[in-house]
Amino acid sequence: MKIMKFFKIGFLIVFIIGVVWWVFLPQQTIVVSPRAGLPFISTQFNRLDIEYQKSVPFFKEDYKIYLKQPLNKKYYSLKILEHNLNVNQGHIVAGLRGMPVGRYDLLLKYGDNKKTKNIGAVFIKAKITDDLKIIQIADLPKINEIKILKKIIGEINVINPDVVLITGDLTYRKKSKSMKKLKKLLNRLNPPYIIAPGNHEYEDWHQYLKHYRKTRHINTFGNFVVTTLNSGHYRDQMTYSQLQWVKDELKNHKNKTIFWQIHHSLFGIWSLKNLQQELVSLIEQYQSPFVVSGHNHADDVFDKAGKKRSKEWDFDGTKYIITTTAGRDLRPKIGSCSPHYGYRLLRIKNRKLINYTYDYDGDGTREPSCSVEFNNIKVSYPDLNQIKIINNSNESFKKAMVSISYDGDRDKKTDIGEIIYKYTTEKSTYFFIEFDLPKKSTVFINLTDL
Repeated sequence: MKIMKFFKIGFLIVFIIGVVWWVFLPQQTIVVSPRAGLPFISTQFNRLDIEYQKSVPFFKEDYKIYLKQPLNKKYYSLKILEHNLNVNQGHIVAGLRGMPVGRYDLLLKYGDNKKTKNIGAVFIKAKITDDLKIIQIADLPKINEIKILKKIIGEINVINPDVVLITGDLTYRKKSKSMKKLKKLLNRLNPPYIIAPGNHEYEDWHQYLKHYRKTRHINTFGNFVVTTLNSGHYRDQMTYSQLQWVKDELKNHKNKTIFWQIHHSLFGIWSLKNLQQELVSLIEQYQSPFVVSGHNHADDVFDKAGKKRSKEWDFDGTKYIITTTAGRDLRPKIGSCSPHYGYRLLRIKNRKLINYTYDYDGDGTREPSCSVEFNNIKVSYPDLNQIKIINNSNESFKKAMVSISYDGDRDKKTDIGEIIYKYTTEKSTYFFIEFDLPKKSTVFINLTDL
């Protein structure tokens, strides 16, 4: 009897402590998605899905949701259509009808003036077609090589892809500020970017989870799905749970065109060791155009049988593509292309992969495995009303983009291309100009007052 009485008293004490903890613990909400690295990409006639976590379970907050444009700092209030909470996992659906086209930060306000903010989380498009321009990079420069990173980001912004895939090995230093600094730099990208973890992320894993939250995820936009997997387990592993997860997820996207990114390649040196054939079978089942990887610091491409295709690019089936490093040590003895720092440019037309190669030596023939060299596009401003763009690469870029700003509220027109966006703040006006950039060319864009 004494023992039972002791347990009852103990249970009562624990219960009281739990109630006090639940009532007085500071309420905190973290938005899991969308966020930079896991963005929401859609048209203005769709609905925004928000997934969040709470520090205290079962307590349903009265949220207010806003989208903020980074330049003019204008806030747009969204109407909540649905709100569900399961223990501490929440899901909100908000309407986007009437939202202007552009990039937005996501802001949730709740409680006594509390808020959570995700920069570069939402991208509203006028339309999403079946034609895409995708850039993929992997194995980034070290975080202390800021100048190189800024050049990479600037060049990608000029090329103006629909989406950027960043396929692992983001930072290499076991310091908490490295991931924070990198995220701040990556937020300078104008297009949305989707992150995959690499093996080096495990050196500071809690920081990766803090900033990007999910280690595997699905991004859908238009008729496309980007499937991002985590191969960083023990450097090059695929787990049974992850394989089952992706099988279950893709059942909801049978009519979509599915792209894949995973840090370790499925074929070649240092390839995925565990469940390789099971994953290849799943990829082929969905007739995916490509799988992009990094890790090797060199370019290569393989077919579904694991055969290296260094002499032809337009073979049947999925292309298993490995892209060189964006700024780490090159490995010239591994790949099928001359060693260089670069990015992969993938073009999709009518949901089909029509190009992922590059004329590296400029002889008029594309090398099947080669990616595009970095540091070949330069932008300068000779005067207040002129932009100079130099393209030294052997690649032409349709719908490239540059920007220019002026003091005060201005109206301008351009002699080349088209002004796509205009943002006006209290002090400045920003113009974003879309134009075609031929290979081996210098383009001057002149602006005049209306």
